[in-house]
Amino acid sequence: MILQGYSGSELGLLVYKQGKKASVQREKHEYFLKKHFESFKVPLLFPYGEEYLYSYIDGCDALSMLLNEEIDYEKLANKIVSVIKELAKEKQCFLDSLCYNTSAECIFNKLAANGIDWKLAGKISSIINLPVTLSHGDLTFDNILLVNNSCDDVYLIDFLPLFYPSYFLDIAKLFQDIDGNWTQIRYNKEFPKKAKNIIREIIWDSLPEEYKVQHNALMVVSFARILPYAKNECDRNMIKKEIERFLEKIN
Repeated sequence: MILQGYSGSELGLLVYKQGKKASVQREKHEYFLKKHFESFKVPLLFPYGEEYLYSYIDGCDALSMLLNEEIDYEKLANKIVSVIKELAKEKQCFLDSLCYNTSAECIFNKLAANGIDWKLAGKISSIINLPVTLSHGDLTFDNILLVNNSCDDVYLIDFLPLFYPSYFLDIAKLFQDIDGNWTQIRYNKEFPKKAKNIIREIIWDSLPEEYKVQHNALMVVSFARILPYAKNECDRNMIKKEIERFLEKIN
C-alpha cells in the first residue's frame, strides 16, 4: 500500500505485527485515533490483514534529534510534560472490555515472572501505588515523532498494551534514558549529558509527589519489563545492572 505523505511524497510506513498481542496493539492505536488530544497527534492507520500501515510523517524521532544534538531541549521537555499531563487526565483506561488487575499482587507477579527475587518483588510491590489512567505503554524518545524536526507538531507511535494501565509507567519509560542507560544498552550510544540534565529538571519538576516517592521502584519495574527481551547475554547483564542500581536506591 502506498500513501500520500505530509511531505507530498508517495510513502507509507509498513508495520508488521502478528498474534493476539498485535491485534490489541492495533486496537489501542485506533482508540487513540478516535480521541482528540491537544499536545500530540496519532498517525492514520490502514489495516491490511495481519499487516498495517501508518501514514507517512515528515519528520524524525526525538531520540535521533537528541543524539545529534539538533533540538531545543527545553522545548522538547515542555512538550513531553504536556503529553504526560494529558494522559494523566484520562481516567478511563484503554478498552473497558479488558480485565486489568490493579492490585499489588499484579505488580509482584510481573516482577517475579521477569526474574526479580520474590522478597524484593514483594518490597517493590508494597511501595508502588499506581493511578489507573490512559497510557501509551511504550513512551520512549524514539516513539515520539517530531514533524519537520521541531517540537511544534508531535506524533506518538507504537502504542503498547500494558499489564497495568497507568501513566506512571509511561514516565518511568522515559526515565530509562534520562536516569538509566537504555540508549547505551539498545543503541550503544550515549544520551547527551546536557540533554539529560535539562530534560530531567523540567519533567521532574512537573511530576506529582506521588510519582516521585515511587520513582526508583518504578524504574526497577520498567527495566524488569524489558529484561525478557534482551537480545544477547551482554544486553541482559547491562539491564540487570540497571535493575540492581535502582534497587540499591530503594534499600
